[in-house]
Amino acid sequence: MRKQTLNKILEVNNQTIDNEDEMEFKNQLEALSEEESILLKRIDKRIKMQSMIKKRQERLNILHRLAGEMDDETTPLEAEIDELSKIEQKRTAKVSKKIFLALQAENIKRTFHQVAKLEDKDGTPVHDVDC
Repeated sequence: MRKQTLNKILEVNNQTIDNEDEMEFKNQLEALSEEESILLKRIDKRIKMQSMIKKRQERLNILHRLAGEMDDETTPLEAEIDELSKIEQKRTAKVSKKIFLALQAENIKRTFHQVAKLEDKDGTPVHDVDC
């Protein structure tokens, strides 16, 4: 399916692809996928560590408050934290959706982008025109 789609796109651009170019393309895609998965794993680990630190800090704040060492006004209540967290999650989802839609639009633009070549009387290309 992917090979057929790739071949259709290349036919539209009046180009052909040989096996070496196709293998290079597949190798590049695999390398990018591997790098992406490694980065996602790093980000996941970092997020988990940060959430553990925040939970422990919140626990310490609660213990200090219970011990009477801290004013109630200086630390946010758990309800306030939950509300701020919900607002931040909504904002993050909204931003992620906008980024995804922008990337999707750019990919579609690249997929269906065509260029026509204007030629002079001798048949030599003079100018490229976006279609």
